[in-house]
Amino acid sequence: MARMFRVLGFFTLAIGLMAFAGDLVEMALLFSCRLRFLSFWDT
Repeated sequence: MARMFRVLGFFTLAIGLMAFAGDLVEMALLFSCRLRFLSFWDT
């Protein structure tokens, strides 16, 4: 289960960085908040 959250965190990070690079700041902030949620979920 922990591995699944790591994979979801990685893809969330990748999408958030691409959104930030494409000037979609609101989307990038939403994905960064979701990344924080996923990274602390299974600790």
